[in-house]
Amino acid sequence: MLPTKLMKIAFIVCIGTALQGCMKYQLKKGPQNAAAHDMKLTQTLAISKETLLSPKDSSSIAVTEDSIPKRYRLVRNDGKSWNYDYLYKLGDYYYYKVTATPGSGKTHRMRTNGTIVSYSNTSYPFHLAPRPEDRCKFVLGNCKYLEDNGSISEIFNSYDDGVWTTSRDLKSLGVGTRITRSVYNKSGFELFSSTAYSRDPGSYTFYYIEQLPLN
Repeated sequence: MLPTKLMKIAFIVCIGTALQGCMKYQLKKGPQNAAAHDMKLTQTLAISKETLLSPKDSSSIAVTEDSIPKRYRLVRNDGKSWNYDYLYKLGDYYYYKVTATPGSGKTHRMRTNGTIVSYSNTSYPFHLAPRPEDRCKFVLGNCKYLEDNGSISEIFNSYDDGVWTTSRDLKSLGVGTRITRSVYNKSGFELFSSTAYSRDPGSYTFYYIEQLPLN
């Protein structure tokens, strides 16, 4: 899926005698929208309960051209949305055109093989960058992965009744623990995702999928 971002995070670069290049993040509290988040998550689980991805399925995701959604819309809780239109298959990957609605922003391209998701501006179609955290996407328990800048991040994954939950400790950056909840179908497509921080409980950025009719 597209990268999630819950709130505006301002950062202050502090340069002193003992510490140079020190960065501290300050979390700007967002609106309390836990009720809307919980309702949409519950709806997604109810509608998709027969097709949800569980840990026993995640090691053998089999994506086929018949199983992937051909057209869908990714909607954010603030109403902004993106249309995904299937383009073609190349190797093990399925490619989509991604257009922000109502037409603002650049068109992007997305590819997925059910486990790894990459995005690119369509001006550079062969420079699709996979998300580093996808290396740990379906690994339960503690998992470490290499960031693009060479640093190592550690997360903790759990699963309960259709919901994959990922926790990452960001206390050193001043925002507490980042908690991401995701719901996938058996082809590895994210049907719902949300992000919240322990420093701002009850405030979420969340995304969900709406199927679109074929043209």
